Amino acid sequence: MASWQEELAELLRELGVTQEEPKTHLQSTRLNHSDVKHRAQTHKQREQHEQSVDAFILEDIAADAENYTEPWLDDLNLMRREVDSIVRQVIQLMQRGDLDNSLKEDVMVVLRALQARSRFAASSD
Repeated sequence: MASWQEELAELLRELGVTQEEPKTHLQSTRLNHSDVKHRAQTHKQREQHEQSVDAFILEDIAADAENYTEPWLDDLNLMRREVDSIVRQVIQLMQRGDLDNSLKEDVMVVLRALQARSRFAASSD
């Protein structure tokens, strides 16, 4: 692949992760009142979304606690949610350009391992 971003995108696609298209934000040199108001509303919406996601996760955990299953199955579900959360965070960092080079390579190693594991699981089904 031509770059680590393309390889990352390919690995994520193979793992079933869908990415949002990054949005280009052009910075103006002067902010008007509507810009400030819009940013404040966007920030508030983001906080509300994060709170609703947290509430959803807590409700999900509470529902899991009510419906007891085998401990290993609980561990598997918890790991699955943690991996999903980490992948979402990595995608956000990638889209913002906040990943340094050493972290990029670590992410790629982990995703390659997940890809190999998912291929193995698919072939054994």
